[in-house]
Amino acid sequence: MIESLENTGVPQACGTKSDGVRLGDFIFVSGQLPINTDGTMSTGDIKEQTRLCLDHVKGVLQKAGLDLRYVLQIRIYLSDISEEAAMCEVFNEVFNAPYPARSCVGVAGLQGGAKIEMEAYAVDTRALEILCRENSTGCASCH
Repeated sequence: MIESLENTGVPQACGTKSDGVRLGDFIFVSGQLPINTDGTMSTGDIKEQTRLCLDHVKGVLQKAGLDLRYVLQIRIYLSDISEEAAMCEVFNEVFNAPYPARSCVGVAGLQGGAKIEMEAYAVDTRALEILCRENSTGCASCH
């Protein structure tokens, strides 16, 4: 059964999508735009917009009881690919090794004039983590 995950603290960019969906242990976060809590698109620089997008991804994951540590892959769309280095600075402040797999794609434009949009894929491994802790000999999946 597919469960919808809605980040209620952020207005929807368009109404025909879930912010994220969960199917079993898999979480798929829809493209998140740098939308302020008042519903307006951020006009800040790429670093501010990156932080907003990451906050929105985190908000969707929190609805599944997870955080950014469970992200396996992030796909990032930039309206100006030359801003990738500045985006990476923020990305590296938020994520620790092992880093999620990542794609960064330059696009001609994004909704509302946004500089960035990001989507994420995560897996809830908490049950596996508990089993590995309880198994005194360890298991191949945990090492």
